[in-house]
Amino acid sequence: MKTIKKILKIFFPKLILRYKAYKELINNEHSYLYTTGWMRSLDEYKPVDGNGDAIPWMNYPMVSFLKNRLNKKHDLFEFGSGFSTFL
Repeated sequence: MKTIKKILKIFFPKLILRYKAYKELINNEHSYLYTTGWMRSLDEYKPVDGNGDAIPWMNYPMVSFLKNRLNKKHDLFEFGSGFSTFL
């Protein structure tokens, strides 16, 4: 088995990396893609968080940044349209 892995690493290095990414991110329900809601968004064709709640059409770190800093005391002007108006 080790010989096969060595051969694959030599001749197909990208294949090994893609397999590792699949194993760690896509096939693991505790990965970042699942906990943030990214995989659920992919299934539902709309931006949602890990609980299925609608989120703005922004990357997940930016949504987290804003969610931790904005509250009812703040006024926010959001320029745009579409899913980004949900926050």
